[in-house]
Formats: sequence, C-alpha cells, structure tokens
Amino acid sequence: MPASSCAILPYSKAELAKQIGGKGPRRWLEYLHEYLTELQVQAIIAEEHYVDRHYLDDFSRYYARSFSPPKPHCRRLHFFAASSQDVDQAFAGAYGNIPDMSVRDHAQQQLQAVYQGFIVIRPLDGAPIGRAVLATYSADGGRRHFGVVRPYHVNLGGLHLVVAGLAYQQQDRGVAVCASTALWCALQSVAYVAGNRTPSPSSITDAAGSPYPASDGLTDTQMASALAGLGYIADAFVPGDNLSLFRAKVIACLESQLPVILAIHTPAGGHAICLTGFSELSSVGAVRIEGKRTIPMRGATASVVYAHDDNLGCHAHYELFEHTTGGPLARALGTARTHQMLRRGRTNKPPVTWWQPDECLVLQALVPKPEELRLSVDSLFATLARLRLVFETPFGGMALNYQVKFTAGIDFKSGLFGKGFSQADLRHFCASVSLPRHVAIISMLTGDAPLFDVVLDASEVERVHRWPPVLCFAALGIPKPTQAAIALQDISQQHFNNAPVLLMP
Repeated sequence: MPASSCAILPYSKAELAKQIGGKGPRRWLEYLHEYLTELQVQAIIAEEHYVDRHYLDDFSRYYARSFSPPKPHCRRLHFFAASSQDVDQAFAGAYGNIPDMSVRDHAQQQLQAVYQGFIVIRPLDGAPIGRAVLATYSADGGRRHFGVVRPYHVNLGGLHLVVAGLAYQQQDRGVAVCASTALWCALQSVAYVAGNRTPSPSSITDAAGSPYPASDGLTDTQMASALAGLGYIADAFVPGDNLSLFRAKVIACLESQLPVILAIHTPAGGHAICLTGFSELSSVGAVRIEGKRTIPMRGATASVVYAHDDNLGCHAHYELFEHTTGGPLARALGTARTHQMLRRGRTNKPPVTWWQPDECLVLQALVPKPEELRLSVDSLFATLARLRLVFETPFGGMALNYQVKFTAGIDFKSGLFGKGFSQADLRHFCASVSLPRHVAIISMLTGDAPLFDVVLDASEVERVHRWPPVLCFAALGIPKPTQAAIALQDISQQHFNNAPVLLMP
C-alpha cells in the first residue's frame, strides 16, 4: 500500500500488543487476541493519523483542559482474514493506472470479502481501546443470534469497506465509566434505527445531568434521563420473582434489534454491560404474565447471552442462571428466594489464566428505544396474555408457543416477500395495509413452524383497555381453504374490527 501513513503488517499477538500500547490490566488484550483469532485475522493495516469524532468530542470537553493533555488525534487498526501479502496485492491492484474501474472494484471486493473491522487506538494510557467495530462471531449454523448490529462504512486508502457490528470501547474513567459506556454502545444501534447521529460518551454523561464527576458513574434514573435528554425513551424491568418472564423480555428486545443494558452487582461492586445477542433457544419454557396461566415461550429458557463489557471486550459469552438463597429450612418454609444471576465467563470450555469468571446478581434491564416506539415491553407481553385467550379456542388443540418482538413496518412488509404468498394477495395486502414506522409482532407457532403473526401499532400506548391496537394478520402457516383460515378471519371480524388477514394460497 503506497502510503507512508499506513503499514500492512502480519498479524500476531505480539504485533497487536505493540500496535495498541497502553498500560494497566491486559485481560482485554488476551480476549481481543482470542476474538481476532476466531475471526481468522492474518493481517493488520495500521493507519497512523486518524481523527475520531467521538474521541475528539471527549477531548474538547475534558482532556484539552488537562494540565498534560494527550494528543487530539488517534490511530486506527484494520483487520483482514487474509495474509499481509494478499492484502498488499489487492491494494496494489486497486491503484493501477487503468481507466477501467472494474479493476478497482474487483480489488475492493477482494478486500471486502476478508475485512473483519477496525479499532480506534486512543492516546490514553490504561484505556487505549476507543471506538472498535469488529465482525461478530459466525452464526454457527444459526445457533448464535446477533440482532443488535448495524453497518459501519469505512474509508481506507481511497477504498470503501463495510463491516457489520456494534461499536465497543473501554471506559476511560475521565468522561465516562461503565454506565455511560454501556449507553454509548447501545445508542450505536438505536440512533442508527432512529436515523440520528450517535452521541459521544461525554455528551451522554452531560445529558444525564449528574452533579457529580463522571468517575462517580450514573444511577438508573440518570441513565434514563440521559436518554430522554438525547431524544430517546427507555423501558425498564426487573427480574423480581418472575425470572422466566424477565428472560423472555430480554430475548424479545434482542430479537427486536434493541440492545439491553443489564445493571449487575459484581464481587467488585455495581456494573453495567450492553447485551448484543443470544445463543440458540433449544426448548420452550413457561412464562407467567399478570397472574394468568403460563404461556409457552422459547425466550424463557435463555441461558447464553453475548455482551459488550468494558471490563473485557465485545460480544463476550456470558451465561444466565438461577440461584436460590435461604437454605433448606427457608425452602421448607417457603421463604427462600430465587435470583437471576449472570456468570461472566463460560462453562463449556476450560478456564483461561487471564480471566477469573465471577457470578453477578442481575438487578435491572434498561432498554433504550427510539422516541416513536412508545409501546412498552411490559404492555406487549400483557397484550400477548390477553390475545392468547382469544386464540385458545380455535387453536387450543395444537402444541403452541409464542414469540414477540418490535420491528419496522416496512421491514415487516419486506419480510413477506418470498414466503409463498400468492402474487395477487401479497400485492393487495402491501398496497392496502398502512403500517406505522414501528410495529409489534406477536407470533403464534406450533413447534418451530409459524402459524400466523399479529401486527400491532407500536407507536401508540394502549389507551382503551382490552382493545389491543391490532392492524393486520399474516398467516404464514395457514392456507385459505381450511378451518383454521376461517377461524382466523372470524377472530379478526369479531374482535379486531375486521383487520386484514393475509393467508397462504
């Protein structure tokens, strides 16, 4: 690559440590090396002078007024799953003096195929990892689900590359600690969905309105205030004594591409992490909603989540489990209590020497949302409990389970294409059904096979009790000439003002 400000280097752990520098605990370096090894990284491009908007904002608000300020610019490292020789050859091809732009496009495509993301290196001892966007682990045959990701566009040496991920960074303890950093990670996704620019860590801390220094951290109320001040809203829910419902809500948010911030109590004190995905839900669990009889949902059995944890790294494998306190006597008297716990570490692999897994108490979940997504997670689950009663009679003889999520109205319509609906029916449905920007979906399934989706208006709160804002139905598993189709159309007419029903041919 013919530029003195960039260098193409073979990847190794030693080279990674050299390029990052910094002081303090090195567990993040060990984790990062393992992560990049999983991504099969073989080459680094070191960009020596890079101006990062997020660091520059933090610099102007805080570091510029220090007695010994750091540099105002950063470095950036790019990672490729190809040898340094192959990367260099691809770049050389892009810069050839050939009028045919297809040669440049081909070189760009070669690099895109092996591009695994970037890390901004800040000139901050102890917290050198700035905005870092790396590709996620492989889906592993559909086992891993990373819904909270977005595309990041990268310009490197005149070429345009894209990586799908979610930005992560270390807390610097100057302008942001764990709470502000977790919010910053979460808003990377939420701001993108809302069509806004992502705020910097220091602007998030300022929006919280805390009278104390940033190093003191933020309370849950201050985190919600920060979201409100930046033009977003927050949902919050706690495990309480209904842990299966709590887990189902967490998974519903992650499937909705909404990040979940968990407030946890670690052996070292309070902490906040940002969940980005979850592992396969292999079984159906029972969820109790508003005291009604239980509802079967896969989210209830969630046991593995992936988290951005500024104490470790991005998309870290953590495990949810339950722990009962009180001992045998308390259990006999009915006074024992079961807590939702989080294991920061994994039990399916031998332990590593550089990270001691710990067990943390989950205190609360905070979910940042776009301002127009007004329907709360609690209301969505309460609506599920009521609608299930409506559907039980005609479909009650089947082994049913349910899923819920939020999505964009346009994404819901787009997802209907290629699913087997007739051309005429699909065209009429999409042209005649008007959907808001944000909708909620309640899906009824039998086993893994979908029966139908109920689409609700998520831009409105429920103002008329027991009258959910149902907009339409899409029955992916119900053909027209069946009793099930007649039953679904009857439900629509009797209960939901004849909401449109899309059926299979």
